[in-house]
Amino acid sequence: MTASDADLIVVHQIWAKVDPYTENEAFKCSNADVFKWKHLGNILAEKFGFEENVGYVEMMKGK
Repeated sequence: MTASDADLIVVHQIWAKVDPYTENEAFKCSNADVFKWKHLGNILAEKFGFEENVGYVEMMKGK
């Protein structure tokens, strides 16, 4: 999964609107921060004091 910073998107959108050379052009805006939910889940669990995520493979072991 990728994510983009809102400030980056705003600057990009303003540039695309005011620059005369961007008329009728399509652009993709991403700063390409890549993360996996299994890593983000552990970070959120630590931040908010929840039990860490147990992966699906771990959860299904022995079943």
